Amino acid sequence: MELLVGALRDALQRVGSDGRVPREIASRLRAAVVQQRRGREMTSSGDLIGALPAFDTLPEAARQSLFATVASDDSWSMALRRANWRQALTRAIRTAALRISRRHRRAKAVLEQVEFLFLYWQARVVHVLYRKALAWRGWSSRTPKLAAALTIAGLDARAIASSYLRGAPQPLDTAGYWHDAGRHGTVGVVLGIDFIVNDEGVWFVESNLNAGLMEERSRLYAIDPFVTNLVRFARQNGYASMVFLACNDVPVDDTMATRIEETALAAGLRASVLEDRYAPQRRLSQTFLVPPPEARTLVVRSKMFHTSFDALFHHKTLSYHAIESYQRAFRDRDVRLPSNGAGSIPEIVAMRGPFPNLVCKFPERDQGQGVFFLRVPSLARARAIIADTKEMNRHSVANVWTKLRYRFKLEEQEPMFQTYVPSSLLEGRRLSIARAHVLATPVGIQFLSAHRIVSNRPVPESLAEGLVTDPAPFIVNYSLDSEHALMPPEEERMVEKAALSVARALCWAVESRFQTGPAG
Repeated sequence: MELLVGALRDALQRVGSDGRVPREIASRLRAAVVQQRRGREMTSSGDLIGALPAFDTLPEAARQSLFATVASDDSWSMALRRANWRQALTRAIRTAALRISRRHRRAKAVLEQVEFLFLYWQARVVHVLYRKALAWRGWSSRTPKLAAALTIAGLDARAIASSYLRGAPQPLDTAGYWHDAGRHGTVGVVLGIDFIVNDEGVWFVESNLNAGLMEERSRLYAIDPFVTNLVRFARQNGYASMVFLACNDVPVDDTMATRIEETALAAGLRASVLEDRYAPQRRLSQTFLVPPPEARTLVVRSKMFHTSFDALFHHKTLSYHAIESYQRAFRDRDVRLPSNGAGSIPEIVAMRGPFPNLVCKFPERDQGQGVFFLRVPSLARARAIIADTKEMNRHSVANVWTKLRYRFKLEEQEPMFQTYVPSSLLEGRRLSIARAHVLATPVGIQFLSAHRIVSNRPVPESLAEGLVTDPAPFIVNYSLDSEHALMPPEEERMVEKAALSVARALCWAVESRFQTGPAG
């Protein structure tokens, strides 16, 4: 690792104003990477970044090259997603599918297959090809760009942005955490944060953008606390209008949209709800990007973009490490973190009760599709099991498209391992998670609501050693035979404190790494 770190340090110190690494340093870097691979030495991106010089001490050319590295990666990731023709075609297919009656299920299935085959892959493939081309230039160019040199060393743009940069630009049309004090215009994000609640406390599971605001949640409430708390926050902070950007791809929950409009109007606010341009066309206006916040306007984004900024909130590994870093820096202990990775998981892992003892997560997957449960004596055994991709996919709840995405390396391949933490068992030996929603903005953080998601599958009386071949009882997700439910008031108070703690941690990370308002 020392040779690789030394070469990376020199590359950062001597990168030219054109963003290129000198020939001699590039050769040393390639040799160090080859030596690492031959020795099968595993070095995490976090370890590499931790060994680099502080960002603020780098020469201006290096800082600008790193900003350009992140901007270019985001540009290629978003290129096809921004394309008007792709949005229009997807919207047309989904609108047609929505209007097909249940009697014609086969026709609806055909439209869905057309969308998957011809539209689902494109944006991700373009981004993967860009990264592969970057790696090729890192190996073949005598004086590669800094981005290419970092790529062959195993440092991608999102890890760099979330763990190393300071003051990285945040494009306004994809902004998620932005405040123009002069005009009092603000953009904030809705975080969906999942927790496990048991007798030991409240445990962080993951944070999400595009946070699954479904009609089932709205039906829990005669008066929706999500809506009332959101409108109260806007009014108390002096906004005259509010724009709510609904989740990606799917139609907004009509009940919630109506409540937002009516509650805001009753509070003296102008409010508009905008659906995603990839969603079926209905009564509401649509947008893909974030509209520029007008004076005294709060823009609430509950959707996700495939950018380095959003990865800090949404990517399982990056968000976990951000919270971990925050807890090392501050005495904020309203949420507990499960042990994560070789540094904190003991060599021998106890196997207690009819539960798994380790969980494996693929950081880019959502809705439980990247989660595997294991009951094994050691982390080494867990890694060996997960390395058998054929067996792993055979027992995965992921759909065929997600499995193919992994097979063709169109997503991050490195899993994260954590100790498994079960929730308290409810009636019928059922597990649950707590889902909290929090609004995060530069002018303040607002808890919005929390509810339970309860599995309909009972936990088995016993569990064999190895990969859990029937993970359904342990994956508590609204898309996998679970139901929404209210939670007891005392539990909700605990979850609220934990959710605000997580939001503070992620906002601290964003403020450490990105610009959050106009320069000056």
